Amino acid sequence: NHQIFLGTPEIVANYHKRLLTSSTRGALIIEDISAILEDAENRLYLLSILERLKLSNKTSKMNVVFVSRFEDPHLTDHLSRMIGINVVKLNESSVSDIPEALKTQEENPSVNKGKEERTNHASDELKNQFVQETSFTPSPTPKRPHTSSEDYLLRKSVKTHSEISTRAYVIDQASFKYQAPQDHLSLPHSNFPVSVEENKKHHGEDSHSNTFQSELHFSSDKYDSKNKTLIKKLPEAELNLRSTLGEELYKSFAQERKEILSSHESEYDAYKTFPDLHPNYDKYYSEFLKDYVKKYPIHKSEDHKASVWKEHWKSKLKAVMDDEWKEQKKKLFLKYQNKVEKESQENLMKLQVPLSVNDPRTNLSDSSQSRTNDNRIEEVDKIDNKSLVEEDEFTVEKSLDFLEQFSPKFGVLGPSMLAMVESTRKLGSNTFEALNIFTEEENVALINMGISKLKALQQKSSELDPVLTCAINFITQLLEYAKSPPLHLILDIKSIARCTLGQSPTCILDKINKILTRKKRANESKEKINELFLKVCAVQFDLQTSSND
Repeated sequence: NHQIFLGTPEIVANYHKRLLTSSTRGALIIEDISAILEDAENRLYLLSILERLKLSNKTSKMNVVFVSRFEDPHLTDHLSRMIGINVVKLNESSVSDIPEALKTQEENPSVNKGKEERTNHASDELKNQFVQETSFTPSPTPKRPHTSSEDYLLRKSVKTHSEISTRAYVIDQASFKYQAPQDHLSLPHSNFPVSVEENKKHHGEDSHSNTFQSELHFSSDKYDSKNKTLIKKLPEAELNLRSTLGEELYKSFAQERKEILSSHESEYDAYKTFPDLHPNYDKYYSEFLKDYVKKYPIHKSEDHKASVWKEHWKSKLKAVMDDEWKEQKKKLFLKYQNKVEKESQENLMKLQVPLSVNDPRTNLSDSSQSRTNDNRIEEVDKIDNKSLVEEDEFTVEKSLDFLEQFSPKFGVLGPSMLAMVESTRKLGSNTFEALNIFTEEENVALINMGISKLKALQQKSSELDPVLTCAINFITQLLEYAKSPPLHLILDIKSIARCTLGQSPTCILDKINKILTRKKRANESKEKINELFLKVCAVQFDLQTSSND
């Protein structure tokens, strides 16, 4: 029998300790079913996987073990009605009873009695529920019976039951991606999306086969206007990408998805903290005001309006950002689907037009020379980049230059960064008033978000970019410098010199100490205070000299 355990990490641990017996080995384990059941898209994805496994092992029963704390009634109800699937419900504390429970199920064939009559009804009911819960709205098309050609597609890449029966698979709870414990194993997937109509030319059509998988056939498949590529719904598309791309290309896909999500989340945090950064902020706020006046015709306090707006913005932003994230995911899937097609076409061309021995592209000396030249160019670029930042010392102006240079990389934060740079330069860059801009709480939060974006960009790069590294260091130092600027920026030396002209050194020192106390820098060392005193004296000397002239 093929076992499926839906539960917690404890299930996995106990599986390895207690369940590797002749009657219960060969299992699909999902570490944390709660993370999957909370998302309608993932639930639909899980059902399609279970159905694939069922179709690939028609001769064997499939036991599904649920931990009751994470039980989903709709899912368990559907699975229990499917022919050839036993559902065992246990408490988390009863993991050790799983082998016995499975044995009892196997010895009671009556559990499947009457399932056949209810299968079609349960499939219809569950399918409708899950499709409605997802964010995708399938276009209405007439149902059609499951075909043998679809059976063929589902079985095509599946190992035989004897090969699969001694294996255990673990689904990673964080990203719901498949991982086989042995390097040479992989979960059975169907191939990359293939047009069923085209496949009918080679395989017959069985009008009597009608399974849940055929009813999950999405009617909203589209064709790209450029290359007529069949686009499936996201869960199935990702499943096919994994099996088609191979591990290396799929890792690239997963990494890119992670980076896009990270950038998306940072934008979400920025909009949540600073709503007016959102490009459609004015539109959303004006809509809110109209609704607010209708709902509260009697004038309320400004605090009440601000509180209601805060809650409204939280829900509105989440809905908007969720829609944007789904759109970004679709674009990413399309990108990798097109990449697979392009590589397939290139490989086909190579097979059709074999290169001759004399072909310039196969000349080893030429290609070696080309690689050498490329390497030299890269080395020169690296030297040029290093020369830009080598032995460079921090200045406020250089930090502002970096903020301006990398503003496109900050995404939605870019315009705010440029506004800060412009305001700072208007106030004289390295002045006390200008540096105060970088001590305000909101501005500090924005710059820290920008630094995080630059660090993420640095991690994506395969090689260390010295310019980017220097930019991160300088912008970080700018915040520290603004928090504790040099004393000569805090004090107006010329003003102190004028107002203490002709007074004793004690009066001058007293004036300096009072200003430092007011600026919250009273604990400065004697050396620094003496340095300020000498600067005041130097200015007074110049004033007296110029007056004598």
